[in-house]
Amino acid sequence: MVIRRDNGEEVDYPDSQTLLESGDRLLLVGEPAELAALDELARGERTLPGVGSSCQWLTIPLESPVIGQTLATLDIRRQFDTQVQAIRRQGQFIRFPAGDVDLQAGDRLLLCGSYKALSHVEQLVASPLPQLSIPLLPEATIPDMLLNRLTTEPSPAATLTTEVNGCSLNNGSPR
Repeated sequence: MVIRRDNGEEVDYPDSQTLLESGDRLLLVGEPAELAALDELARGERTLPGVGSSCQWLTIPLESPVIGQTLATLDIRRQFDTQVQAIRRQGQFIRFPAGDVDLQAGDRLLLCGSYKALSHVEQLVASPLPQLSIPLLPEATIPDMLLNRLTTEPSPAATLTTEVNGCSLNNGSPR
């Protein structure tokens, strides 16, 4: 973005503190969908968040629990009073995405809401999946009898002998 002022001054890549003045001309560069979204904003067909609200880009990390979920399922707008204005995915710009759009790792979401709400959405998106941890018992806590049964051959006293129709079976096998 470049601003050309009436007095001939040019402001390259203005920061968030730069104010537009009457008569300024803007040079904008972007994808067609991004420029169309800006055009809708300029014509009043879309609005910016009100006082106390802001917009920020949030990237979905590889381990995010929201991957594969749709915007409708997450219901970010109702749960956090935050709007997903756009998604930047693999060089594509999806403006005002529908509820059936599923989220993917690496997606960049343009979120608009209060600072507190944006913080809550960021926690939801960034929180890794819980790790399942199963503690292992030290060997000394396993009863010796059970441990011996697991590590030794069966004793002759443990041999099962059964007689079926006059024939002796030892552990289920004929003798």
